[in-house]
Amino acid sequence: MHSSVATLLVKFTDVFRMPQRRWKMGNSKLYGIGLLLGLLLITMPTAIVNAANDDAFISAACNGQTEVMQLLLNDGVNVNAKSPKGITPLMCAAAFGRKDAVQFLLNERADVNAVDETGETALLKAACKGHTDVMNLLFDNRAEADTAQQAGITPLMCAAFHGNKDSVELLIEKGAAINAVDGTGETALLKAACKGNLDIINTLLEHQAEPTMRTSGGISPLQCAAANGHVDAVKTLVGNVRL
Repeated sequence: MHSSVATLLVKFTDVFRMPQRRWKMGNSKLYGIGLLLGLLLITMPTAIVNAANDDAFISAACNGQTEVMQLLLNDGVNVNAKSPKGITPLMCAAAFGRKDAVQFLLNERADVNAVDETGETALLKAACKGHTDVMNLLFDNRAEADTAQQAGITPLMCAAFHGNKDSVELLIEKGAAINAVDGTGETALLKAACKGNLDIINTLLEHQAEPTMRTSGGISPLQCAAANGHVDAVKTLVGNVRL
């Protein structure tokens, strides 16, 4: 405890011991200050400790430390604690592919569709990284396949962009919208075409992805593939474009 605070608290307690006749205006003010400090000292440490415990819990989830997670839960940590950027333990465990930690959190009724400050869910983070085992756990607990983040990017779009074919197939199986568009009008097919992810382009086309859809700037999947020199992607898209 800081010495200045301790000094004021000592004076605060002395005020209570003063005879009634010795109370003056200065002591009344001191009483008020002491009371305020007393309340702050009672409440502030609790808030600080809670924040520290939340941070520790999220860190444990990121690294799959389920034993530590259980210890912190037993100590009263919120299973849906959030970092300053809104990231929950479930989101972090999903992003790093910590299957056991994800299962643990789901068993503790973590919010499967919670969003961080950018609107990303645990499913989107897992899809971007290709963690299909985690995605299956999330789907088993009613994760929503098409929840988009603030820029309109869906799990399918992110998986397509990063070349995670298994994630793309799983999302399609779970009913993800093939031709959904983000805030700039890009589809999953366009994102895959821009990166030259041929297997994903074929998978999307097989499930009725529309190759002629253009962004708000007028860019088509074929155009983006061509601009980036993806020869095989261009061949496939040319064969599927209905002129």
